[in-house]
Parts: sequence; C-alpha cells; structure tokens
Amino acid sequence: VSEAPIPKPEVKAPPEPIKPVEKPVAERPVLKAPEQPQAAFLGGPNRGEGKTGKARVVSETTIPGRTQKPVPPKEKAIKVETDAIEVTEAQSNFADPTARAELYPLVTESTIKNNRFQPASEGQLANFSQQTPELFGKLTDLEKQTVRKQYSIERRKQRNAERLDEFNRKEFNIEPDPALRKRLAEKPPEAPKPEAVKDINRIEKGLKDPDRNFEKALPPEIADQLITKRDAAKATYTEFLIEQVERHSTEIEKGISIKPGSRMDRAVQQFGEGDLTLEQVTKKFGPENTKKIVDGAAWYRARYEEWLRAYNSTAANLYPGDASKLIRRRKDYFRHFR
Repeated sequence: VSEAPIPKPEVKAPPEPIKPVEKPVAERPVLKAPEQPQAAFLGGPNRGEGKTGKARVVSETTIPGRTQKPVPPKEKAIKVETDAIEVTEAQSNFADPTARAELYPLVTESTIKNNRFQPASEGQLANFSQQTPELFGKLTDLEKQTVRKQYSIERRKQRNAERLDEFNRKEFNIEPDPALRKRLAEKPPEAPKPEAVKDINRIEKGLKDPDRNFEKALPPEIADQLITKRDAAKATYTEFLIEQVERHSTEIEKGISIKPGSRMDRAVQQFGEGDLTLEQVTKKFGPENTKKIVDGAAWYRARYEEWLRAYNSTAANLYPGDASKLIRRRKDYFRHFR
C-alpha cells in the first residue's frame, strides 16, 4: 500500500452576481418657484408698503390673447385721492398747543373744501335758541317730573290708551268701560307662601288631573282664581256658541230656507263680499230666491259687526294701549268668520 497522501478535492469559488446595465437617465428640468406677483395698493393716506390695505394683485403671467399692461413701480403705485394738508415738522407734534392752533385752521379749510360744509355762525345759533320755545314749547312737563318718570313705560301706556280709546270711538263706536278697567287694575292676589302649599302623594298626583291637584295643594283663594273663575268663563263661552248655532239654524236654515253647502249658500257669500251683483243673482236664481240671498247676506253682515264690536270692546279694556289686540274689519268677512 502506497503511503502517498490522498489529494483534496478542489473547491471552486462562487460565481460573481451579474450587475444590471445602467441606462443613461435624461436630466429633468429644474422647476423654479414663481415669483410673488406685484401689488398696486389703492386707497387714501397712511396706506402703502408695510401697511394693511386693499390691494389689486397684478399677475406677471401672460394670458394668451390678452395684452398685459406694464406694472408701475411701487413708488408710483400709491395714489392719495384726498387733498393733502401740508404739515411742517413743528406742526406734526400735535401735543404742542402752538402747533395745534396753527393746524386747526388748515383742517377746517380742507374739511369745508372737500365736504362743502359750512359751520353755523354765532348769529344762527342764537336765532335757533330763540326759536326753540316756539317750536317745542317751554317743556314744562320736564320741570315738574323727572326724565325717568316722563319716559317710563307706564306713562307711554297711558298715552297710548288715550289714543286707542279715541280710535275705537271713531272706528267701532266703542266706549271704554271704567268699571271693568278698575276691576282689571286691582292688585292680583299674592303668591302663596311655601308653608301654605300642601304636599301631594305621588300616586295621587299621577291619578288626578292638574285642576284637582291644584284644589288640594293650593289655598282656597288661589284655587278659586285659577280654577273656579276660569271654568265660569269657559261655561259662558260655550253657552254663547250654542246660542249662536241655534240662532243660525232657526233664522237661516229654517227661516230663510238656505241649506248649508248649497248653490244658494255659496251665492250668499259671493253677493255679500261683492263678487256677484244683484242683477247677476237675479238672472241666475230668480226673484224669489234673490230675496232669500239678500236677506241671508244682511244677516251674516249684522252678526259680523256684532261679534267684532263685542270682541274689540273687551280687548280694548283688557289691553289698554295695545292696538295689536284689536281686529279691523275685512272685506271678505265671511272667511273672517271662520
């Protein structure tokens, strides 16, 4: 056996990686930020570079099809539209009394020139002072009472009430009711003290209506004002409605024989509001039915005047001085009924 050494196998190095072929890249254009557009400042004095004011921005870009005007330099862009007053360096110190005395005539002259304003002379002021008593009187009411009392709400309400009463006399022939106004002017009862109010059980409060809870919790005099008198007014109003409905049924439906919703009933409204003349009604319904239509329109007009006068008479006493509570007459009084 040969003792020669065994040769080692040859180890090959790994192959180098293939590098990609770099293609030449075209140079990209460098984009520059656009310059700020110039601004032409418009306005009066104390406006310009470094001041806040309205500016008209003029772009430097060119628009196809348009001719761009050249932008004036900043030194010539400011235009003062008012007449300037020349002020010396000594006069600019306004704290100096001498400078103020020299500057005031210049300011007055410029104000008169620009605004066409002439100050009143001493003779005109004296003449106006003499005419004041003739125009406005001696104002004796201000001498007797303070300004606060003269222009108080109560004083204005009193004057408005007097004017409103005069209007009601001319427009609706309504005279004020002194007895009712005296009763309305009475001081209302004072609110009950906390110890006078009784507590109510939660279950009992939920099972009963508010009126019954008020009767049990509040003192009798307060409950009478809130519940008893209000219920009496509701009963009077309901009786009035029942009376008027029965009166309409007796005098119109049965007396004149005009059925509600009929052609004659529609003609009553049209004739009463002036949409149909007497000749048109006679031609359409005949002489006999024309008399019924005329009588029906007269009945509705009488009720309208009666109810309107009754309401305005009550409203004028309840709200003295408040004309918004009154209702004026309307031409379409049939629709006003509803």
